[in-house]
Amino acid sequence: MRVRQGIRKAGLLTVAAVGLSGCMGDGFSGLLDKPDADVTRAAPAGAFAEAQAERGEEHRSSTIDALIARQSALPDGSPYDRIASSVLAASARTGEADLMRARMRARAADKNWLPRLGPNVSLTSMGSLVTSLLIDQVLLDNGRRAAERDFARADVEAAAVSLALDQNDR
Repeated sequence: MRVRQGIRKAGLLTVAAVGLSGCMGDGFSGLLDKPDADVTRAAPAGAFAEAQAERGEEHRSSTIDALIARQSALPDGSPYDRIASSVLAASARTGEADLMRARMRARAADKNWLPRLGPNVSLTSMGSLVTSLLIDQVLLDNGRRAAERDFARADVEAAAVSLALDQNDR
């Protein structure tokens, strides 16, 4: 008796699933319209576009531009697209937080151009302080600051790629 009820339940669930799938519209017909599209599960340009908008024209990232230009494999407006968008919006918070943190570090590195002063400031050491400021800080430290800014920009790209990979895995 229990076996028959189990078979009947499974049959009803199968009929319901097949019947409801007919309500889904035209299914995957939108996939045939985009043969050359890069495939992702969604088109989340929001966080990527914000990261790119903060950069000047001389520092635009081709990696982030490629992430923005991706197209979704799901037809726009389909139930699958709505579900995927909802899932990605709810679950991509950590990746977006990492991207925002990297953007903040890059912004801080761009504003951090002043030389560093050493702990040896006194009236007797003014001559060595001026020499230290001129030679060590202005001439040598500026290259390190530029490298820090470049590293911060690359960190933004790495966080954007990590966010895209995380969203693709979902």
